[in-house]
Amino acid sequence: MEEITLTMDKHEIVSQPTIKFLGITTDARLSFKNHLKIDSDKAAKIAAALSRLMPNVGGLTQKQRLLLAKEVQESNYKNVKRFKDRFSKQMSRYEDIIEENEKMSDNSSESEDEDTDTKIH
Repeated sequence: MEEITLTMDKHEIVSQPTIKFLGITTDARLSFKNHLKIDSDKAAKIAAALSRLMPNVGGLTQKQRLLLAKEVQESNYKNVKRFKDRFSKQMSRYEDIIEENEKMSDNSSESEDEDTDTKIH
């Protein structure tokens, strides 16, 4: 991907391969791979931090392993829920806009039909 640099008031703005919009990171192909990588890295950091708190001699008990797994799972769940909520809101906005445009085009085509009917008679 080509890098583009813009200069505005002595500030340089450099293009990047990804963009973060509504808390979701995507690329030019609208792929969410980078977003999933960021979220999985966050979950790995949580797991690493919690495992450092656990005893390192004798391994983890079943309850401790369960706690660790639940925290990582909860982190991933929150990220997926946030993604779903934001995406759903944005999609409903787009659907509303499309519906309004369809109504406007239907109204304009009806008025054109009335004009042609009048001209024919």
